[in-house]
Amino acid sequence: ARLVSLAATSLIAHQNKALARGVDGAARVLEAIQWENEVSFTRDDFRRLDESDDGGFYSEPRFVAHVDEAAVAATQRYYEGLFSS
Repeated sequence: ARLVSLAATSLIAHQNKALARGVDGAARVLEAIQWENEVSFTRDDFRRLDESDDGGFYSEPRFVAHVDEAAVAATQRYYEGLFSS
């Protein structure tokens, strides 16, 4: 958990420095992609294994944490800093 917290804190610090310099890494990556002129996927490529209605799955609340407490805390600190400006 401590390692995840340190990694999240380091990532946040790196992102803040990049934003302060006006560098958007995702935009640079997307600009460098050579996109195909035609789409090579078919509708079948996006078909789900289970095509039944999703309503049954979502009918009961599911309280699941997909990250540990340290990652939640790091994310909270990041957004607190972001919105306090």
